[in-house]
Parts: sequence; C-alpha cells; structure tokens
Amino acid sequence: DGHLLVYRPEATAFSTSRVDTSRIEVGKKSWVAVVALRGRVYAVPYNARKLLVFDPASGQLSDFDTSHVADGDRKWRSAVAVGGKVYGVPYDAKQLLIYNPANGDVRGVDTSEAEDGDCKGKWGGAVAFDNKLYAVPFNAKAVLVYYSQTGDVSSIPTSYVETGRRKWSGAVAYGGMVYGVPFNAKKLLVVKPFLPLINRAVSKADGADISEHEEKVFGKWAGAVALDGKLYIVPYNAKNLLVSEFVQGDSLCHGCDLGNVTEVDSSSAGMSEHRKWAGAVAMNGQVLGLPADAGRVLMYRPGTPTVEGKEVNGVGDGSWTAAVALTGSVPPLVCE
Repeated sequence: DGHLLVYRPEATAFSTSRVDTSRIEVGKKSWVAVVALRGRVYAVPYNARKLLVFDPASGQLSDFDTSHVADGDRKWRSAVAVGGKVYGVPYDAKQLLIYNPANGDVRGVDTSEAEDGDCKGKWGGAVAFDNKLYAVPFNAKAVLVYYSQTGDVSSIPTSYVETGRRKWSGAVAYGGMVYGVPFNAKKLLVVKPFLPLINRAVSKADGADISEHEEKVFGKWAGAVALDGKLYIVPYNAKNLLVSEFVQGDSLCHGCDLGNVTEVDSSSAGMSEHRKWAGAVAMNGQVLGLPADAGRVLMYRPGTPTVEGKEVNGVGDGSWTAAVALTGSVPPLVCE
C-alpha cells in the first residue's frame, strides 16, 4: 500500500489519515513490524532495505540503511524496544537487528546460538521483559532470548510443548510471563523466565491447552493484546475472538490452566473470511485488530457480546500487520 495509517480516537467519528512512505521505499511488504520509543515510531525492514522512522509530532519520515546487517527479503518480522534501542527479530535474517536512536548506529548480533541461521521464518512475535527480548518460535525450535545489558543470546526449548512449523505468531508479556499466540499450534505458549529454584534460576516453556476453542483451520490467530488483566487474541483465519484469563502463579506447571476462556463471534466485523486481522493494540479501553484482508478495523469493547468493524477507505489486501499506541492517541499501522 505504501502508507502508514494513522487513527486518532479523539476524533468525533471514526477517521484515519495516511502518511506516504514511497519516498523511502516502494514495494510490497516493505515493513511489517513497528515499535514506539520516546514518541517516535520505528518500522524494521521486512523486504525494505531501510529502517523507517516516523515522528507523529512533526509528521516527518526518516530512514537508516540496514543492508550491511542483512539484505534480501523477509528479514525481520517483529520489533521490540529494550534499553533505549530498537530491535528487529530475525525471520529469514541471520542476525538480530539493533538500532540506537541516540547515535544512529545500526548493527547486528548473530542468533545461531538459538537457531540455525539457515532456518526460514524463525521467530514470530516478540516482547521486552526485564531488560531482555523474548521472541516466540514460528518455525524455530526455541524461544529466542537476548540480554540487552550483556549482549548475550540464549534460547528456551519449546519442542516438548509443540513441534512443527508456523507454531506461534504474536506475543504478549504480562504478570512476569510471556505468551505466544497459536497460529497452527494447539497450545498457547507460556514462557516463565528465570523461575527461582533452590539455588538457581531456570526458564521454562509450557503450554495451555485451548483445543476446545480451536477451529479446524490453519493460521487461527495472529495477534494479541493484554487489557485490564485479560488476554485478547484476534482471529486471522479463525471465526472467534478469544478472551482469556492469564495463567496464575509462577510454578513449573505441566499443562497450564488458563482458567476462564470465552469466545466472541467476529464473523460480521470483517469483509473476508480469511487473513482477517494480523495484529492487535489496546486504546481507550478497546481492543483494535488490524485489517490484513478484513477491510475493516476490528473494534471490541470488553464485556460486550459482539465486535464492530470500522471500514478504512482504500484498504487493499494484506494491508497492515502491526500497530503501536502512542500517548496522544496516534497508533500508526504499518503498511504491508
């Protein structure tokens, strides 16, 4: 599409505006992941060669070349801010992308400690927690962990939770745990970082069975967000939005119990039955789902029985995949 989409919820009616990014890069899926840091929005390159920076206050765009870290397509699929720096998590790239806004430095860190660099589609969603980066495995066999204070890379195996490809897509951190959203996996991934044992700390990956809520489709859910103590998982090819309580406690569980999980039918909110919403963000007490092929922004107010779909004029197929919410009500949705 070649644009950033900006939605300002303080407007009296649903309205959006666009920021043209074609002077930075032209092409499909240039950027598919964003993160906010100190009032600016950073989009890491998927097929683009440059990292995109958007300043909502001035409306200005800038860019930084990343081709010396990795070139080609499908490089970085998710973005995280940790310790004042922006990170791009490897999808097909062999290195973790690191951008320092303070001096404009762009560099990479090898991640072969966590996964073979030749693996394609390594990690999906990522989150920051306790000065560390956690990325959930899409095709990789383990969670990627990067220690921002030391520069070390490690991993948390997940093969005893799920195996195969396209396992988990989005990620959410809440209550000291990291959650991975099931794309093709049967279980919600639950990562418990550095649990204290007698004389050491260990990290553990486990899964919460949601098979009774699973629809028999591939690519069930893609994005999720935490809001007011609950987890909201938006449908990609699935029919229902899932609303779940979080795992309680910090024990090394074997088959985690999510507690109450409910379904909200979202079939009337989109204009497509497949590839509907690719990511999620919480704003003004609502959950927003980003239109991939849905043609509409999913809007759900917790506690209500249905979801709403707000049409965005001129949205094409596979339009947006990620969003950030900024203080002052501006969430740019990055063009796919």
